Amino acid sequence: MGKFKSLYKEKNYHTIIKQSEDKYKKYIKNPLFLYVLGNSHLFLNHFELAIKCYKKLLKHQPNYNEKVYLFLSISFQNLNQNKKATDVLKKGIKIFPQNIDFWVS
Repeated sequence: MGKFKSLYKEKNYHTIIKQSEDKYKKYIKNPLFLYVLGNSHLFLNHFELAIKCYKKLLKHQPNYNEKVYLFLSISFQNLNQNKKATDVLKKGIKIFPQNIDFWVS
């Protein structure tokens, strides 16, 4: 996982995605792996793939990180799926009511 984190800090998203194909099965339930992979797809405008990663992460750990809900919502918005984007933010508000970012998104 250390290599993925350093690649992420370097914004080397293409390499993360390419290397994740080989290591995907090993880390599939690792929330940090799914978060980094989802963000890499999001930052490269691969919104459908980002959504898959974020949904899988939230299925196993819905309280992992409030940013997952924001990034999932952004992915849906970029696909013009505004109702889904709003629904995701509402779920995020229920779990993380203290996060002001949900209220202004």
